[in-house]
Amino acid sequence: MANIQLKPENFLDWDIKEGILNQRDGYLNIGTSFVKMKVVAIKIEVATEFKESLLKILNSTNKKFSDHFIIQKMTEFFMNVYEEGYSETKYNLFLKKLQSFKTKQVNVYLKIYNLDLDVEKFDMPGFTLYNPVYFKQTYNSPFMYSSINDTSSVNMDNSIHTGIILKKLQIIQEDPKQIMQVISEKITSFLNLLYICLGNKNAIQKLDFCFTHNNVEYHLFNDDMVEIGSSYSSDNSTFVKGSTQLKTNIFFENNKHLFSLFNNISNKLYEKIFRAAMWLGKSLKNENLGDSFLQAAIALECLLTRNEKGYVIQPSITYSLCETLALLVGDTKEKRIDLFKDLRKLYGYRSAIVHSGQTEVTFQDYYNLFDAIKQGIYVILKLAEEQKWNNIEDIYTYVESLKFS
Repeated sequence: MANIQLKPENFLDWDIKEGILNQRDGYLNIGTSFVKMKVVAIKIEVATEFKESLLKILNSTNKKFSDHFIIQKMTEFFMNVYEEGYSETKYNLFLKKLQSFKTKQVNVYLKIYNLDLDVEKFDMPGFTLYNPVYFKQTYNSPFMYSSINDTSSVNMDNSIHTGIILKKLQIIQEDPKQIMQVISEKITSFLNLLYICLGNKNAIQKLDFCFTHNNVEYHLFNDDMVEIGSSYSSDNSTFVKGSTQLKTNIFFENNKHLFSLFNNISNKLYEKIFRAAMWLGKSLKNENLGDSFLQAAIALECLLTRNEKGYVIQPSITYSLCETLALLVGDTKEKRIDLFKDLRKLYGYRSAIVHSGQTEVTFQDYYNLFDAIKQGIYVILKLAEEQKWNNIEDIYTYVESLKFS
């Protein structure tokens, strides 16, 4: 990094009256210097090289800042260099400041709308679900649920929803975008698993979780469940649709192996299953039936392909995927044969979607494929726990034994 010295010739400036949006080719605007009353830009190639070198150093410390945060801090540093000049001491202080930001472990509370529980609280290793009234009584805060008792209107507090605590997330509290990225990834994982369990497009389309760049509300708690930070949005709105109620204890008992993926990706096999589950959950949420079908097919490929470095779906691979899934899911010879035939027919639709964008696929076709893959995931998870499987070859060794038994 010491070799990338920012020199005066790396910068370009012009009068404020010319406008900050007056972009120069090959330069990146970094803002207005009110010290020199100039609009300032830096060479793009210099900024890019500086960023790449900086990220190498920061990534070695296992701190994953958001891109927005890094650019913001770089821009502040560039402006300071423009105004006062570059020195190794100044750069080292800049780097030390970035490295001083600590990663901390927090619990995060969010709301999932139109989801209802039949218990006050349900606890699992990676998350806890709460009835909002029970949560307010347990962890009363003047800043949370201020409108929950309002009977004159439907609002974000009193509309039907379930609170979820995502446990032990690693965040950098000074980097709001990083917090949003971490929360978004984790809640997306939870919802995709929930979608698979519900297994119905109509049921999951009712669910709403407000988490966009403009609409977000989250609450950060420490290990003692004392609130240490939050982000509120006042422009959210939610429409109460028909709610989905979970018979909570029964629901999670029946789906416990799937939800174990939420906080247990302990080997390569579980990594494959998790990727497959994310695609399968996403397929249910997608409103385009053709895209849903294609995403379900991708889920099967993630689950059962042996080649992790890319592949082309050839007839031999199609045959292997369909045969393997049929052997795993079917519990009699007849069911396996029927399922194998159905899967090969359905895979023909995959090719039609990819190559022409058109297909005869129906909702029933989609659900037939979805249900088979879901059952395959459940069977593999159960067997992986019982037989201590670690990788995809364990599945194929098991399937080979089924063929000859």
